[in-house]
Amino acid sequence: MLQSADSQSKSFTLPLWMACLLAVAALGLTACQTPPKSSGKALEAEGFTLRYSSKFSAGEEVAAMTLQHPLPIGEDVLARHMWTLQYETNSLMGEPTHVFTRDDIMKVKRLLTKALNRASMGNVVGFTIESEEGETEGILFASDDRLYWKLEKIQGVSFNLTRNFNARYGTAWHLLPQKGQKLFVSGKLFGSKTWENWLVVKLGTERTVTKRRVKQKPVTGMKQQNPTQNPTPENTTAPAPSGNAPSLNPELEKKLEFLKSLRDRKLIGEDEYLKKQKELLDSYF
Repeated sequence: MLQSADSQSKSFTLPLWMACLLAVAALGLTACQTPPKSSGKALEAEGFTLRYSSKFSAGEEVAAMTLQHPLPIGEDVLARHMWTLQYETNSLMGEPTHVFTRDDIMKVKRLLTKALNRASMGNVVGFTIESEEGETEGILFASDDRLYWKLEKIQGVSFNLTRNFNARYGTAWHLLPQKGQKLFVSGKLFGSKTWENWLVVKLGTERTVTKRRVKQKPVTGMKQQNPTQNPTPENTTAPAPSGNAPSLNPELEKKLEFLKSLRDRKLIGEDEYLKKQKELLDSYF
């Protein structure tokens, strides 16, 4: 026997309370995954790129965390954290090596610190540092009083050598945890997974000196010094905007170029140039 149109309609109608519940859940999911307004904001300087990106684009492990942003960390503290990070290549000749050179740290510590100081809860800080050895690239964020360093490339060498991410010899290098540090471990359905390119560092941990000999590649033409000390005048020149300056703020690019031209024509001194350049960069990032 055929059912009436009204009876068929009723058989496919959800209860009102269930429809409301599904609608609220859908709205909540959309709200949680909406990228913060500052996502995608980037700053490019000579040999250095800094950017904000949504934590949801960094993988499910990061997306599930509550980020501790903005993070009130000091410049010298961040420099010490950077200097303690070490890695080793997966080869017979591999030996402990610093992830960041002294030159890297002096170049980026101020802007990287400011990025953490101003990051929103939904953003991670991405960075790319260029050097003669190649690019060092990764993301940085804070959660539960810890800093998380997830690196994809060190001095031009990518972490993954093959598409098989779980292959032990499909990776080019692994990070070496020091005191107060550990490799990140995530839980999986069939057990846990240790990430050898991802370090967790306790905030407030002071710099430690290890007994193992650490290889430090020499930096041509640069006086060796502690990365937390104030640099000498020849090393204080902040990165000038590159030819691919950020399109997000063309006005900043014009001001920096004008300031540089004043210095080049000796209309202002080096100290005044550095002071004004710092003010311009701080006002933007």
